[in-house]
Amino acid sequence: MNLNKKEIKLLFKFGKFYYYNNIFKLFFLRNTINKVSIIIPKKKIKKAVLRNKIKRRILHSLNINNFFIKINPTFLIIFLYINKNILNFNILNYNIKNIIYKINYGKIFNYRTR
Repeated sequence: MNLNKKEIKLLFKFGKFYYYNNIFKLFFLRNTINKVSIIIPKKKIKKAVLRNKIKRRILHSLNINNFFIKINPTFLIIFLYINKNILNFNILNYNIKNIIYKINYGKIFNYRTR
């Protein structure tokens, strides 16, 4: 599910953030349901075609790894892509798997889940 403008402003204002491997900056806030938004700044990737390609790869990786089902405490999360290079799917998928693992075991958000 995507975040609306109100939720994005709330996240940037009150949410915590975490840098992950110089690829993502994650913004997060506890919520009742899992919602995710992917932001790729125009300053990092100029062409819209390439930004959309990266978004599709990230969304596909989230769907493959059952991101919305596996995360035990529910969050509003923004994946802010901060890398200047276009990473291939395997690298993005590996990093997203690690993010899911770290969220579930409380290593990123300091919320112990298991």
